[in-house]
Amino acid sequence: MEDVSSLAEVTLSIERLGSDHHLWVELFKGLSGVKSLSAQNENSHGCFGFISPLPVFQNMKHLELNRFWNPEFIPLILERSPQLTCLCVKHVHDYSKHEESDWIEPKVVPACMLTNLTTIKFKCVGQKCVIQLMEYMLRNAEVLKTVTITWRNLCFQEETRLAAKLLKVPRASRDCEISFIGAKLL
Repeated sequence: MEDVSSLAEVTLSIERLGSDHHLWVELFKGLSGVKSLSAQNENSHGCFGFISPLPVFQNMKHLELNRFWNPEFIPLILERSPQLTCLCVKHVHDYSKHEESDWIEPKVVPACMLTNLTTIKFKCVGQKCVIQLMEYMLRNAEVLKTVTITWRNLCFQEETRLAAKLLKVPRASRDCEISFIGAKLL
C-alpha cells in the first residue's frame, strides 16, 4: 500500500477484502493518521468479527461506518480513537449472532466518550443488540450533545416503543438531546 499517512479525509468502499484479519490490520495502520474516515462495506458475504490489534487513530475526529461493523466492533474502534467527536453508523450488520441476541457491554468506557464525543447518528432497523449499544453510549458519553436516530423499516408502534425506551435511559451528559427520524414518526 502507498504511504497515505498525510491524508486528512478518506472515503473507503470495501468490496473484496474478506475476512483476512492481517489485511484489515494493514489497511487500518495505513489510515491511522486520518482526521475523517468514511468506510462502507460492499461485500455481500459478510464481514470480519474483531480486528486486533487496531492502530490508534490519534487525529480522527469523524468516523462514519456503513453496512459492515457488528455492534461489538464499535467500542473497539472508539477505544482507539481518543479525539473522536462525531460517530455516524448508517447500518449495522450483526453477522456473528442472531438479530435478537444480547450485546456484551465493554468493561472500559472509551476515552473519546468521556471527553470528546459530542455527536452520534445511527440508522438502524431496531435490532436488540444495536439498541443495547445505543443505551450504553447514552449512559456513558459524558459530553454528548446530539443523538439522531433514524429508524428503517419499522412500523409506527415499534418506532414509538423504541424511541420511548431510549428516552428513558439515564444520560451521562445533561446537554444531550435525542432526535428520532422515521417514516412513521414524521
